Amino acid sequence: FYAPAKRFLNIAVLALAASLPLTALLFYGVWQRFARQFAALGGAARRWADEQWEYRSGIRGGNELGQLGEAFDHMADQVLNAVSVRDSAIAASQAKSEFLANMSHEIRTPMNAIIGMAELLAESPLTSEQQEYVQIFQRAGATLLDLINDILDLSKIESGLLLLDRKSTRLNSSHV
Repeated sequence: FYAPAKRFLNIAVLALAASLPLTALLFYGVWQRFARQFAALGGAARRWADEQWEYRSGIRGGNELGQLGEAFDHMADQVLNAVSVRDSAIAASQAKSEFLANMSHEIRTPMNAIIGMAELLAESPLTSEQQEYVQIFQRAGATLLDLINDILDLSKIESGLLLLDRKSTRLNSSHV
């Protein structure tokens, strides 16, 4: 009875010993594949941290790492698209601010001349009706100049070029 059991045990131990190198080789191959995929994901993450959104992990497949790689690549596509939209919006905003600044300067120069001429006209001998017309003319010119200055200030704010003046004030005073 012991001889057949011993023989069976010897065969089982021999089979197990023979299968260990094969199992180790198989495990090593699987591990290498996963290690390459993990390394590729890590490399992609480092490049994305440096804002290299065009880089792709290159990981594909039906396993979880393949799905993760595809999801990361999709996320990078979305970020790249968002960066492109942001850059376009910034460029459009800069163009608008430059246009407003240029137009404000172009309109301000003749407006100052018109206001100056209205002041000279107001100092000349005029009928009361003419004086009323000149006052309307001066108020309208001043209002338009204020509007132009506000537009210019807005374009300076948007471009980060607005300089603020520091002035002391007393908040509890009725005169500011």
